[in-house]
Amino acid sequence: DQQFTINTLEVKNVPGHGHHAIFVTNDLDDPQDFDPVLTAIQGDSFNPLWEQIKIIFNAGVAPRQFTSDTEVEDAATAGEDHARGYGRT
Repeated sequence: DQQFTINTLEVKNVPGHGHHAIFVTNDLDDPQDFDPVLTAIQGDSFNPLWEQIKIIFNAGVAPRQFTSDTEVEDAATAGEDHARGYGRT
């Protein structure tokens, strides 16, 4: 796994423009409980627009670090967590 530095700026919704997701435990302006997980990196269909998706662990599930968007999606499918969109950055 590789870590990246992320600089953010909140922008209004841009209709018709695709974006990727960045899974977070808190708003990106706040400290994170775990490292954010990106759905793409430069060179992997990269687009500078991102939607913050907050990971919320369900009751009885021990929070943990995810290392890929596939892990986040698998955990949601298994009922371990759910996600809520913050908006695009």
